[in-house]
Amino acid sequence: MTASKYLLNRDSKESARLIAQHEWLGELVGCNVHPTITSTLLKDPQSGGKLRIADVATGTAIWLLDLAKTLPSDTQFHGFDISAAQFPPSEARPSNVSLHEHNVTEPFPEEYIGSFDLVAVRLITAGLRGDDWTKAVKNVESLLRGYLQWIEPVHSSMQVFNSKPGAPNAATRRAVHFFLEAYKHTLYPGPLQLPDLCESHGLEELALEVFPTDHYRDFERVRSQGKPFLSGACNVMMPMIVKHCDVKEEEVKSVLDRAMEELDGDLYLRSEMQFMVRRKKSASE
Repeated sequence: MTASKYLLNRDSKESARLIAQHEWLGELVGCNVHPTITSTLLKDPQSGGKLRIADVATGTAIWLLDLAKTLPSDTQFHGFDISAAQFPPSEARPSNVSLHEHNVTEPFPEEYIGSFDLVAVRLITAGLRGDDWTKAVKNVESLLRGYLQWIEPVHSSMQVFNSKPGAPNAATRRAVHFFLEAYKHTLYPGPLQLPDLCESHGLEELALEVFPTDHYRDFERVRSQGKPFLSGACNVMMPMIVKHCDVKEEEVKSVLDRAMEELDGDLYLRSEMQFMVRRKKSASE
């Protein structure tokens, strides 16, 4: 199996972060499954029978496990991830949830081709580079007989905002600059390619929505996201920051320390989340 390019760890701490991230993302976009899909597919499966749902880059399988609580017990759920390290044990999940090791940049086994009413992909930016996106879209499309739901962050839009005048922000702005420079040389353009790639594979657009990450009513909820993201992102991308920003690691860490102090005040980070829904066209269309 091809080696993973995933930038983050796969330990218990990272699993807890993914579960918290799932809850945060659900609040941000307002759903686990887009209304375009729930209003049609989940009421009338393409197969005319049991629903089959796949989650690509499933991680801890939290999205599948959450969805399994709300759908009929005969629904079949399949999660795919390049690593099984964060899969919950079989005794901790329903019998209709199956998890498989698979790299999305490699073709899926024949048994899964064209067999899913809904395929979901979320937040795999950290694991793909360059042409990986083209391969991923091609392989995900091959799974479909129904709908594709894909959610990714647009990190290139990240900015530092003050909620009050006078709050120090110089270190935070510099830390964000470090991150964006490393991002530009490694992960960009990432999700920005998705609409065109899906179009090239004949997937009909049903929705393309962008959610700003600061639209919570609760400012504390917005502010609290900044520290763990910026600290984690800069630390895992440290080699790229040092290389592309011509700066020493000690200086980056010093800037980050000051940024963490600033982010305890009246600052917050804002970026965007892209929510895309596409549909596999029938042979008659």
